[in-house]
Amino acid sequence: MIVRSLTTSDLPSILSIQSECYKDVLPESEECLAAKLRLKNAVCLLAEEEGISLAYLLSHPYEDSEVPKLNSILTDRTFRNPVFYIHDLAVSSRGRGLGIGRLLIGETITREKYADFKKINLIAVQGSVPFWVHFGFAVVPGFNTEKLLSYGRDAKFMSLTLP
Repeated sequence: MIVRSLTTSDLPSILSIQSECYKDVLPESEECLAAKLRLKNAVCLLAEEEGISLAYLLSHPYEDSEVPKLNSILTDRTFRNPVFYIHDLAVSSRGRGLGIGRLLIGETITREKYADFKKINLIAVQGSVPFWVHFGFAVVPGFNTEKLLSYGRDAKFMSLTLP
């Protein structure tokens, strides 16, 4: 298995994995995904085997305690309290059970420690809170759930402080 940086030529595969994985929310557009790949300091990874895309992870800097609206076009900006934000992790049915999610998360956390980020935030969707808790993320109590509406009814804001 190979883990490498995503490129715009991977977007059709990403769209396919999204449509397979997400049932509670609409997948993001190709334009929206391409914008995330262009963000400064973004970590966007693809796991593939024999040329077949199995999983991806999209992450980028963002303002602490803020959530980008799903399917919004992001541009580079300066943040007062920057954190790293895992925007999306999706594993295709063909890649499930192979530890690919753990691999991509571990690679992302390692890169962010070296980039001097002290915190990683994310939105857990489709009942994935227990998965993220395994990596040390915790649900942030009292987070404004109105901001999470575009992510589905059970979306939870989570955070991990890096050592």
